[in-house]
Amino acid sequence: MSKLLKIAVGVLTALPLIWIALIFVALFAVPTETFLSDEPSAGRSFTGATIFYGVPVAVVVVLGVTAYYLVLLFKSSEADSKKVLWTLLLIFWFPFAGPVFWYEHVWKKARA
Repeated sequence: MSKLLKIAVGVLTALPLIWIALIFVALFAVPTETFLSDEPSAGRSFTGATIFYGVPVAVVVVLGVTAYYLVLLFKSSEADSKKVLWTLLLIFWFPFAGPVFWYEHVWKKARA
């Protein structure tokens, strides 16, 4: 796998954390913008359509990256107990376990 492709997979892996941060920023910024503005629709440009249409796209990307990581994991030579642990972590805690898995199994393996 080329270095550029590994970086692209890493960006897709970080997408859930980036998306969560953007949602929190938008949700906390909207009341302030709406309160301070004279226009009734001020501040709704990001939270409405972007979140509504962006979340399903992010979910599909996360499912795809998770499936790729599970295939990569079960093709690796790790011990079975670690495979079970990584599988559970990736399925239930992907936003936090995904970047760690990417670093350990995709980025670090290439440098070794």
